[in-house]
Amino acid sequence: MKKSLLSFLLIISLASNGQTQVTLTPKQIKLLDSIATQDVPKNAPGISTAIIQDGKVIYEKYAGFANLTDSTLIQNSTRFNIASNGKQFTALAILTLVDKKKLKLSDDIRKWFPSLYPNINEKITIQNLLNHTSGIRDCYDLWSLQGYTWWEKSFNNNDVLNLIEKQSDLNFKPDTKYLYSNTNYILLALLVEKVTKKTFVEYTIEMFRQLNMPNTSFESDYTKITGQIARAYFNFDTWTTYNWIWNVVGDGNIFSTLEDQIQWEKLVQGKGNSAFSNKIIKQSQKLIEGSKFSNYGYGLEFGKYKDLSYRFHEGATGAWKATTIRFPQTICLL
Repeated sequence: MKKSLLSFLLIISLASNGQTQVTLTPKQIKLLDSIATQDVPKNAPGISTAIIQDGKVIYEKYAGFANLTDSTLIQNSTRFNIASNGKQFTALAILTLVDKKKLKLSDDIRKWFPSLYPNINEKITIQNLLNHTSGIRDCYDLWSLQGYTWWEKSFNNNDVLNLIEKQSDLNFKPDTKYLYSNTNYILLALLVEKVTKKTFVEYTIEMFRQLNMPNTSFESDYTKITGQIARAYFNFDTWTTYNWIWNVVGDGNIFSTLEDQIQWEKLVQGKGNSAFSNKIIKQSQKLIEGSKFSNYGYGLEFGKYKDLSYRFHEGATGAWKATTIRFPQTICLL
C-alpha cells in the first residue's frame, strides 16, 4: 500500500550571526525539489512545503493535485488537515488562559471534570495533560478495543468525555511516566470550553485571527469545513479517497494552509506581525518549567538530530500527513 504525503513543513530557525544563508543556489533548489516531490508521481495527490530561516521564506514548493476529481492543483491557499500538529495550538490556547490567571498548570482537571477517576487520589494536573504524563488512556485505543474503526464514525469531544468517564484506572500514576495519549489534548479542548464559556472552535478561531492565520481552524463539524481542501488519498494500485466525517478536536482535526503555517513560523522565530502576545508564543516553544520530562512540552516534541537540538511534531490522520521541524540554532542547510 502506498500513502500520499499531503503536507510537509520543514522549518529551519537559525540565529542571525552574519553568516546565515538566506538565498539558495539553483543547484540547492533543484536538490530540494527532488526531495520534496519524490513521493509525488505524475497525476497524483501532492505536497506543500517550505523552509523558513530567520523569518524569511527561503524555499517554498507546491506539487501535485488537491483533488483528482476536478484536477485542482495544490497552491498556497489549499487547506490540509495537519492533524497532531494542532496540539501546539491547543496548548497555546491553554497558555492564554494561564496568562489571564483563569487556571494554573498545577490545577487538578477534576476541578472542572469531577466525574473523572473518582478512585484516583493523586492529582491529574493540566500540566500532566500537556506533556502526556497523566496516565490517561488514548481514546483511539479504547475505541479499537471496542471494535470501532474510529474514522468510520462521527464521534465528537463529548463522546470522548463519556468514554473516559467510564474509565476507573490510569495506565500509571500521574507524573511518573510519559505516554502519548490523544485524550489529553481532547480534554484540554473541553477545559477551554469550561473556562471560557465558548466553544473550543470559537475561542481558537479568535486566537488564529490575532495570529493573522485566517485560514486555520479546528473543525468540530465536518459538514461545515470550507475552502479548497487537499483530499486524502490512499493508493491500492489506484488512488482512493474517502469521506471525512470526524468531529473530535483538540488533539488534531485542524485545517490550515501553508501560507498560514509560514506566518506562524515567522512568529515563532520572533518575526512577522500579529496582535498576539509574543511572551506566550515564546513560552509555547519551551519545555514546561519545573517538569522532569524533557521530551515533550506545549504540544511539541523535543529531540536531537546529529547532536542538534530541535523541536518537532508529526501529524497523521488517514492519508493526511504533516511534519513540522524547528532547529533553534544555526546549521548548514545543505
